[in-house]
Amino acid sequence: MSAMKTAQQAIDLILHQGLRETKAQHSNVLKLEKTIPGKQNKQGAIAMYRSKAQMSKSWGTIYTSKEAVYDNYTNSTHWTPNVFNYLTYTDATKHYVKGAKEQNLSQINTLVVDVDYRDVEERQAKFAEVWDTAMLDVQFLPTLILATTKGYHIYYVFDEPVFVRRHANGKLPAVRAAKAIAKSLKQYYAQKLPAVDVTCNSFGIFRVPRPDNIEYFEPKMTVDFQALMTWSINFANDQHQIKAQTIQRSFKARRTSRQIDQPWFQALINQTDIDQNVGYGRHNTIFTLALACYSSNVSQVKCFDILDEFNSNLTHPLATQHVQKVICDAYSGQFHAASREYVNALLETWVPDADRRVYLQRSQTTWYKYAKPRSERVNSHVHEWQADLMTYFNQRIFRDNN
Repeated sequence: MSAMKTAQQAIDLILHQGLRETKAQHSNVLKLEKTIPGKQNKQGAIAMYRSKAQMSKSWGTIYTSKEAVYDNYTNSTHWTPNVFNYLTYTDATKHYVKGAKEQNLSQINTLVVDVDYRDVEERQAKFAEVWDTAMLDVQFLPTLILATTKGYHIYYVFDEPVFVRRHANGKLPAVRAAKAIAKSLKQYYAQKLPAVDVTCNSFGIFRVPRPDNIEYFEPKMTVDFQALMTWSINFANDQHQIKAQTIQRSFKARRTSRQIDQPWFQALINQTDIDQNVGYGRHNTIFTLALACYSSNVSQVKCFDILDEFNSNLTHPLATQHVQKVICDAYSGQFHAASREYVNALLETWVPDADRRVYLQRSQTTWYKYAKPRSERVNSHVHEWQADLMTYFNQRIFRDNN
């Protein structure tokens, strides 16, 4: 496949069906969409910029069709890979773009990590290090890596677009969920690569795929949104665990009750209107409640009894086998406890404002739970099993001289 075709394939994969296939006017492509029953021709908009200098001034061009993007991407350096409901110009000459705000997102197609080095030589020398980090501990592979002037833009493209819908309380659960994942990604990269831009706008402007900047592209390596969210929850839990362990022991007097005894747990488990939702819906609520049970040393059987009753009280419950799978995941040993960030997001999505403030205030001083010594715990974590195995292997290798 030619470099030109590869770049167009990458653009098509990222955009999904967020733009029209052809131009509304002056199209050079035979229009067939309207003649195909059930064919969706979604109206969305992205912006493209011809240079970094123009991008910094919001001087760009708005495109609403893939055909127009294909006609102009080779003359552009940057774009908005996530699609907005609409974009407009602020001046009569149609130079300055307005509307690229997260509140105006139509669908989230990808999350991008920005890595910058001092110069091109360092960028090239560090590619292997970037690649090792981009695999996220061999759990996910990036879909696309683009070379920038002094670094890389690493794309994790979702296998399906995440559509942004406004909740009844005015919140955007999908945006908040994606921002939490993006935060975890940047924090993970920053631990391994000091050159990561952790302040980068998660839904902002990035390099556009072109024949001259694609370092790696594998269209089959798209990412499942829920799977990446699970990774993000696990990473956030690990960070909270590390943070809790570094707090001085003088604060030990503030050690708290179990998570299942905290007010937020009672707030969530008494909700009945939690429904399917991209981001924070039934699945994530049950998963968070199950993690609270796990961290509180509640048996898996007892946890199922509690959450099966909770699920039965929902207006639109999950199938029982899905509840069982979520609980098994929570009790797999890969996770420690429910994290504050995700609990706050669930409360914000499903608990009325007045009640939420009360629950959060009452939970504020009773959040951190110090880990007991392993000899006093019923459950062990995966990282502890791994340490046991490595110790065993090292002992055997030393003994056998093999």
